Amino acid sequence: MTQSLGVPLQAWACSGTPSDCVKLALFHLLPEPPQLVLSGINHGPNLGSDVFYSGTVSAAMEGTLEGLPALAVSSACFQWRQFDAAAVIALDLAERCLAEGWPEGLLLNLNVPALPREQISPLRWCRPGQRRYVDLFDKRSDPRGRDYYWLAGEVVTDLEASGAGPLDWPTDVAQVHHGGAAVTPLQPELFWRGGLEALPQLPEGR
Repeated sequence: MTQSLGVPLQAWACSGTPSDCVKLALFHLLPEPPQLVLSGINHGPNLGSDVFYSGTVSAAMEGTLEGLPALAVSSACFQWRQFDAAAVIALDLAERCLAEGWPEGLLLNLNVPALPREQISPLRWCRPGQRRYVDLFDKRSDPRGRDYYWLAGEVVTDLEASGAGPLDWPTDVAQVHHGGAAVTPLQPELFWRGGLEALPQLPEGR
């Protein structure tokens, strides 16, 4: 048990994956559903295509799949150690969206640049950009002489390319690159949105 402003709070720690932690909380630990599933603050960006690999976003997505408001928060630099600005922006965003009505099936992905609060440009709605990685594999040996590979990707950033969202919105990649906080509305739906005529013919059964 911990104390916050004189109010007792109960907290748990879990060694599972981010998604498993949320599942455990929703289906076993909490006596009733929470008002918000908040994931993060993640150390490092989750911009554009990063969301497909992100444990932070997938944890928030567990809340979305259960019909709950969900917010993923990331500080967009691995070396940055000051999380106060991201915490304040995330709290303001969550309170505003909860007060105005959180649409069903909506996940908000918030990325905050590595800057002091007073230097961060205003929060904007953004469409997902693209961040591609040039994968580099470094072959190493452990103390027992066994080989292993260390994967480190170099980011190739495209500030404008995006296949989704209103074109008058900046991409999340560009917004953070220019010193602004970016919030991108996401949903679990991944179904192909191109023309069905573009799909290849399926092989005939034998």
